[in-house]
Amino acid sequence: MNVLLVGLGRWGEQHLRVLSQLGATVWVAEVSAARRQWAVGQGIDPARLSDDFRTALPRVEAVDIVTPADSHRTVAEASLAAGCHCFVEKPLTVSVGDGRAVAAAAVAAGRVVQVGHIFRFHPVTAALAAALRAGRIGRVRYATGRFAGLKRPRTDVKTMRRRRAMASMMIRAQASAVIAFD
Repeated sequence: MNVLLVGLGRWGEQHLRVLSQLGATVWVAEVSAARRQWAVGQGIDPARLSDDFRTALPRVEAVDIVTPADSHRTVAEASLAAGCHCFVEKPLTVSVGDGRAVAAAAVAAGRVVQVGHIFRFHPVTAALAAALRAGRIGRVRYATGRFAGLKRPRTDVKTMRRRRAMASMMIRAQASAVIAFD
């Protein structure tokens, strides 16, 4: 599968690694020339690099959007209009209205939008998985969690209340994963 990765920040690096491990043919769109050069060092063919995501859309089936949240709607709508499925790193958008617009664009295009929401790379997740594999924890019947860790505050999203409203709206939206990161 040809997948366009838009954005090579700290999460984009993880997405590039996983997409490569999955055997996807990865295209990269990144505005920073230095980050595009870094991608070449990670095995990306220079012919599959661009500073404008729109140039790669005709060549891919899916788009992985890992950019600042205020650009998610623009990138997702353009990708959907080009006939691509989209995986969008959380949050989907910066407002409920923008989230609804992306969901409507997905329906109109007949394509899937999936929002990232996992803590696969978090040390606690790794420790829990290791404990389960080692048999240190009995059979799991139910699990729930609440992330409350210390991390760098995000400046590209609005209040928690709006994020919860958007998450609730997207949970109700009919969607299925196109790109599985497991």
